[in-house]
Parts: sequence; C-alpha cells; structure tokens
Amino acid sequence: MDPRDLNSGADLISRFIDFEDYELNNVVFQGLDDFWGPHTVDKFACCYNAKLPRFNSRFFQPGSEAVDAFCQDWRFTNNWLCPPICLIAKVIKYLELCQARETLIVPFMEVIFLLEFLF
Repeated sequence: MDPRDLNSGADLISRFIDFEDYELNNVVFQGLDDFWGPHTVDKFACCYNAKLPRFNSRFFQPGSEAVDAFCQDWRFTNNWLCPPICLIAKVIKYLELCQARETLIVPFMEVIFLLEFLF
C-alpha cells in the first residue's frame, strides 16, 4: 500500500476552504470589548483569527479550548460570537436555551433575515 493512501483523510481536510470565515477588525473588536466586555471566550474562531486567548474552533486548531462551540456550556462566560452566517439562527436558539451572556456579531447583509426570524 502506498503511504499516501493512508493520508487521504488529512489531505482532504487540508484542502477544505471555509467560505464563511470572516472576522471583525481588531480595533472594532477592542471597542466592543471595552463596552460589553471583558469577553472571556471567542466561540467561533480559529488559530489565526481568534480575538481572545480562549477560543472554540470548528475543527481541531492549535490553542483551541474546544471543538464545536455547541457542545460547550455558554452560561458562565461572556461569549464573543462571530459565527458563520449559516449558523446564526442556531446560535440564537442556543442562546435562548443556555440563557448565556454574549456579544453576537452578524454581518449587515443578514439583518433582514434575522428580523424575520426574531419577529
């Protein structure tokens, strides 16, 4: 067996492109953190865009506290939430379930969708 065949799973993950990977400017983050913080956990981050030392990631990342933010208890932290667009509705439902404290960042283009979802 060719050793490259044994590496097919890792190779597939390394080629994954996350088109919903966006982040907030550091200066804007700092202003929001000063106003509504201090935030303790960045729930939807990766090793290169985490705004806080404690962060959760979609896949294993160096320095990540946990994989899959929805498997974590959000109640006892002040959460920084900048989720992928496809997860915004799920995040809102999870916030209701946990009754967590958070700052939720939503791209402007999604505001109309959220208004329909919330009202």
